[in-house]
Amino acid sequence: MVYIARMPITDGLTVPGSFLRISEKVGDEPFAPRDVEPILGRGMKTYGELARLAKLGWLFRVGRGRYATVDPLVRLTPGAERGIARYRSRCWYPVLQRAVGGILRTFSRRLGGVVLFGSMARGMGGRDSDIDLLLFVDRRPRSAYEEVRWKAPAVASCGPLAEAEYERSGHLHRVQLVLAVEEAFGRPGLLMPDVVEDGVILFDPDRIVARGFALLRRRFRENGVRRVTLPGGATYWENPLLAEA
Repeated sequence: MVYIARMPITDGLTVPGSFLRISEKVGDEPFAPRDVEPILGRGMKTYGELARLAKLGWLFRVGRGRYATVDPLVRLTPGAERGIARYRSRCWYPVLQRAVGGILRTFSRRLGGVVLFGSMARGMGGRDSDIDLLLFVDRRPRSAYEEVRWKAPAVASCGPLAEAEYERSGHLHRVQLVLAVEEAFGRPGLLMPDVVEDGVILFDPDRIVARGFALLRRRFRENGVRRVTLPGGATYWENPLLAEA
């Protein structure tokens, strides 16, 4: 099946001209107000415009007196911003937002859905936890080189904000991308039960992932796949379906 991700639709949302000028000047890098004074005006004019853009959701605050631009593609893609909004209060939200924007831009029509999984999805992430993202794409990479080439731009797009957060708080959150295809929904052993049970769907324009996960959860129940919790709190899965993988 070929995934057709919906292309950006503004729904009446207008990209501020000052945001575009700032983006052209600073790119992906965090910046201080003085860095954009030449294009916004000196003193309070710059501070006022930065505060306005941050309130409207076009800038992140990344530490005391520093800002960074959001990825506009997330704001202009139906469902993408809503999908990640629940994490807006987390210190790693800017990294996630940039990562999702990079994924949308890199994979475009190849992309069927994005799922957050792992400790961040379970609400147990620590100061050095990775942001694990499962991407459903229309086909597998033909080689390891092609897989790296697909992933690299999306990961690189959030690098400056990950570094800024580490400098600010000592928290280092790397983005890890895992690729899957729709075939995995028909072969339950190919997807870890943790991903299906605990994963948070961030982007699913045609509900391909939601339907696939619902199918797998039903098969898990029918085949006795269950999570076992040990006395110390550690868990493992009893998964008879692994024999089908």
